[in-house]
Amino acid sequence: MQDLRRYRSETPPVTGLASITHDDRGVEQSPADGDRAAWKSWVSASKTRNWLRRDPLLDWLEVHGEAKGFIKDAEVDADPPSPYDLRRLLFAKGNAFEEGIFKLLEPKVSTWVKIANGWEETRSVEAAQRTFEAMRSGVELIAQAVVRNPEDQTYGAIDLLARSDALARLFPGIVDAGEATHPAPALAGDDGVPPPWHYVVVDVKFSTLDLSVNGLVSSSHRHYAGQVLVYTAAVARLQGYCAAEAYLLGRTWTSTKGRGRGALDRLGRVLVEREETRDSATPLAIEVGRAIEWIRSVRRDGASWDALPRPTRPELYPNTGANEDQPWSGAKKKIADTIGELTVLPGVNPDLRDAAIARGILRRDEPNLSPELLGVTGDTRPKRLALVLAANHPDQVARIAASPGAAVIPEKIELLPDLERHWRRPWRLEFCVDFENTQNLDDDFSRLPEVGGNVCIFQVGCLVQIDGRVPTAAECAAAGVPSEFGQWTAKRLSLAGEREVLDAWRAFMDAWRAALSVGWSDARIMHWSPAEPNLLKNSYNCAADRHPDWSLPDELGWFDALDELVHRVPVGVHGAWGFGLKQIAKGMHKAGLIKTVWGDGPADGLGAMAAAYEAERRAALSGGSMSDFDFMQAVAEYNQVDCRAMSEVVSWLRANR
Repeated sequence: MQDLRRYRSETPPVTGLASITHDDRGVEQSPADGDRAAWKSWVSASKTRNWLRRDPLLDWLEVHGEAKGFIKDAEVDADPPSPYDLRRLLFAKGNAFEEGIFKLLEPKVSTWVKIANGWEETRSVEAAQRTFEAMRSGVELIAQAVVRNPEDQTYGAIDLLARSDALARLFPGIVDAGEATHPAPALAGDDGVPPPWHYVVVDVKFSTLDLSVNGLVSSSHRHYAGQVLVYTAAVARLQGYCAAEAYLLGRTWTSTKGRGRGALDRLGRVLVEREETRDSATPLAIEVGRAIEWIRSVRRDGASWDALPRPTRPELYPNTGANEDQPWSGAKKKIADTIGELTVLPGVNPDLRDAAIARGILRRDEPNLSPELLGVTGDTRPKRLALVLAANHPDQVARIAASPGAAVIPEKIELLPDLERHWRRPWRLEFCVDFENTQNLDDDFSRLPEVGGNVCIFQVGCLVQIDGRVPTAAECAAAGVPSEFGQWTAKRLSLAGEREVLDAWRAFMDAWRAALSVGWSDARIMHWSPAEPNLLKNSYNCAADRHPDWSLPDELGWFDALDELVHRVPVGVHGAWGFGLKQIAKGMHKAGLIKTVWGDGPADGLGAMAAAYEAERRAALSGGSMSDFDFMQAVAEYNQVDCRAMSEVVSWLRANR
């Protein structure tokens, strides 16, 4: 991809129709659609994704994983499909969003055309030629524009290929006047005069774009940015000019200075000549070139590589900090656990991992490991990492065998007096609470360009403790409730359904308060992480915004067991390589310190969200409610275990630390 930056100062050697079938030396590179052997060296733009997300192991697993004995995640090929798999929804919504955006833009341009009607046409030379003819004809907006680049041996379908002057009209200020009217020499008509415009790449993403103040896409979108650079190189060869920028169009955008109103509010900018970013000194164009070559290497040589017992290539080390690893999340975890992967450790990214391996540090459970050796710096990260390493030191195994409580360190928690009282002394009433929620992914796009979809707290679980203990049956009866645990699930994903859940939850807490004759100031909500207060009252489009006449009393306290206790001390548990509730609780359960543990069901909150969307779809068809379906019972059990595990962890720490 170095050639792409060269195209900014030099006209590509081969342009126009010939650029579809010939490289820059004029050598024909045009495999037939069905020539599988020839296509092995060609890479689609989307295949650069995993390299740019620092998780190239996934590419190797996709090609060679099953032959090497690794198994795809169970829900991938499930029949019927797993209700906990969110990918199907995201894929469908992504396609629908693209269609919706194109329909919005159609009336705003004088001419438009759609080239490809499916992924099957992305390898078609005829489709690529139709793209060029549309460009030469001056069509203002070309959807699913198929492109080929024999120089890089890349291909794909661009969501929107826009004429520069039309883009300047559609998004005022995005292209300066000089750039908008820059000619495209290879699109000259029969008279030899190039048109006073060129084409630029716009890729549509069903995501909220994170932008800098000047509109550049953040490093979290590197994989999107890399894709549009691949397309831009192909378009540069077609038209004889390389545009200065390519663009991303998302559902909306956010930055440190504000938040967008919808999809057509602002584009995200991708600079072709950007040399470096805050996160990388390597120009993105160079990284994209490496990503392309990586895919070729995987196909050509990957059968001779191995991930176990240790990776035979540095690229086969898993990046456990990168999610979106389906359908290989289980295989990736197996590799990480077997090799003692270092990125499991808090604060250790792939760069620090690679540097550690170069110094001979191979496993996270090596006895002399320290934050200093791993290069982890900062005010809080080294201290937290040191606790995790100490809790998982090999010598801990013998200590835990002799005394299970040794699984938790430190041996004594001592905070400043006010902080110590805040966590250690149980309040008269404590409500251990966990929310399950949906985001706005179920958008039907009827409100485009505005963002639609139902943001909804669809389930609340609430476990009661009185003075730090489980209520008696008599106390439950006095409060008029069947047990110490209450849970409410929305009938449907709607404002009304959410309101019923919130009202029932508050009524449950109020019943306990009244039964014990205590004020709200003697009660508090215990939660793990900021998720619950953010969803309820602190974040954009929170429940308080959706229900302005609903609130909890100001006197009711909040206690974040993660931030105000586990992180603050910090607390380490053998078997936990981080501070998530599941890791901490599973480590303590394995040591026999608490009794609650998770069973089958959703793996996490995203799985619960996927189940809620599927339940909503089925309830809409049946006229019933979300709770009618068995898989929602598994979500309910998952939610209850979260509440009980949190309660047991804090209770054990109060009694023993």
